Parts: sequence; C-alpha cells; structure tokens
Amino acid sequence: MSVAVKALLAELHPGQAVTFENMTVAPLAGGDLPPAAGGAPEVEYVTLQEAMSSGAAHVEELGGGGSVPDVSLVNEGDLPVIVVDGEEIVGAKQNRMVNATLLVAAKTSLTIPVSCVEAGRWHARTNEFGHAGRIVPHGIRAMNSRAVHESLREGRGCRSDQGEVWDAVRGVHERLGTHSPTESLSDACDARSRDVEQYLAAFPARPDQTGCAVAVDGRAAGFEVLATPGLYGRLHRQIVASYATQAMISRGRPDARADADALPKLIARAAASRWKRFDAPGTAEQPPSPELLRPVPERVHRSLGEGEQWRARNRRLVGTAVVHGGRVVHLVVAALS
Repeated sequence: MSVAVKALLAELHPGQAVTFENMTVAPLAGGDLPPAAGGAPEVEYVTLQEAMSSGAAHVEELGGGGSVPDVSLVNEGDLPVIVVDGEEIVGAKQNRMVNATLLVAAKTSLTIPVSCVEAGRWHARTNEFGHAGRIVPHGIRAMNSRAVHESLREGRGCRSDQGEVWDAVRGVHERLGTHSPTESLSDACDARSRDVEQYLAAFPARPDQTGCAVAVDGRAAGFEVLATPGLYGRLHRQIVASYATQAMISRGRPDARADADALPKLIARAAASRWKRFDAPGTAEQPPSPELLRPVPERVHRSLGEGEQWRARNRRLVGTAVVHGGRVVHLVVAALS
C-alpha cells in the first residue's frame, strides 16, 4: 500500500454526524493529515468545472468525429486540473461521465476515459462539452468504479461496462419518476434538483473539512477526501449531491440514522484492504491543430495523468486514490452491497 494512503486512512475519524431524511453525513477534517513528502510546497489544483468555466480547459470529442469511451481535454492553464471520477460533462455528441480521477498538468493535452450517460443521442449539440455541475449518483459511480477496477486488472485500461451504465441510467429514471427522450442522466438529475438542494442545505461544509463519510438508509455508503479544505470545499456540493440523489433513488425509510460505528467501520475496512498501484498508460493526444484557433500546449503528457493511481477492491468495498508529490490528492471509497 502507498505510504501516503496508509497514513491518511489511519488518521481519518468521522466528526459529528448530521441526518436529514434517509441520509447521514459526518465531516472528515484534515488537521492530522500528513504533509507533502520532504516538506514540499503544497500544489494548487483547479477543479474541472473551474477550468472549463474560465476557458483554461477545453473538452471535446476525440479527433473531431468522436469516440464513445474517450474525450480530449486540453489544459491551457498554468495550474494542474483535477478531474474527479463521476463528474458529468454535457453537450457535444452525447453526455459522458469521467471513469477515473486524473490530474492533468498545466499546458498539456490528455485523452480522458469516459462512459456515456445519454444512450439516445449521437449528434453534436455543441462543439465543446460543458460541465454539468455534478458528480453522477453515488450508486452509478460505485458501480462504474468496480468495473474500471476489473478492466485495469485485466489490462484493458479505465473502461466501464457501458451496457451496465445505460441500464443504471434507465433505472434512475424509473426510480425518480422522470423521463428523457434521449435517456439522459442529466435530465433526471435536473428534474429533481430542487429536492437535492434541501439535502445540500442540511449538510454545509465546515471550514476545516477535507472530506465526508456518508450513510444512506442507515448503512455506510462511502467516504471521500481531498488534499486540502479549500479543494474539498469547491467540490463539496457535487460530492454531497451525488449521495443525495442516491438517497432519493433508494427511497429508503425517512430519517434512517446510521449506527454510530457504521462509518468508522467502513474507514477501518478500507485501511485493512489491499491497495494496489496501477500505472495504466493513457492515449497521447497530438497537439491541437491550427484550425482550433487556440495555442498549442507546450507539451503533451503521455500517461494517464500526473501522480500515482492506487486502487482497492474486495467483496465489501471499492476504493481509488491519486497520490501526487507524496500527498493523497483524492481518495474515494464506496461500500458494496
């Protein structure tokens, strides 16, 4: 196991939990998290949504014509971009979700492995993708993480089970009572966005918070940690909304409270799990052509993002972690039923 991952999991302890409806959230604070290796200065990261909104990052269909399991990201900014697994991008030829957390260095281009979450469309609505402002529902994200782990183990890269994803999206519409002419996950989430806001209001981020542990219907669902309170705070709404949407999908008993030891037990199981490093090579992008009317990146990164990819998988959980500069930048664990 990575020294950084081991140290982080050993120090994680849930704070005071809050319950709303059938969802319980406990903050994870980072006061005791290990510093970067060798006392190195803390690296600043930009979220994918921030980078796309500012124009520092552009996400397009691969090669212009498109490829369902891949999209192209160009980071023209001066800071690395963190792309979190489960983030949804919309537009272009069809909406997608990201298959794995990646760190995209400044001034580089990278092919991003994705899954389609809109089965009924394959025509361009926009030239570039936009950010949906969300991470997909927790159940779909956990299912996809499990499939990606098996794909990596078999040497096939960060690939999902696309048919399983489409079935899951249809299940979301059925459970939420929503409809989409293109079977779009985004349409289902948008239709229930007001309900999600009630959950978000119940679980505000704390200034010192670097993560959260969540239970749905009284059972531990997962936990997630970012490198700093600032980075977590900028992703807090997306993370909590992912679980909130899942809580509505599950239709569990209202005010279902988790046992006091449910969330610590999940963290302990993750700490006791075997974490393995995966160095899955990515597909290198060629520098953007002059027709794209924007500068060519200074260099092209030829692996699946910066840092180290660590994963754990057993019958009770699936987990992923990205370590960069001796520090865990992102770690997420999902309980498996």
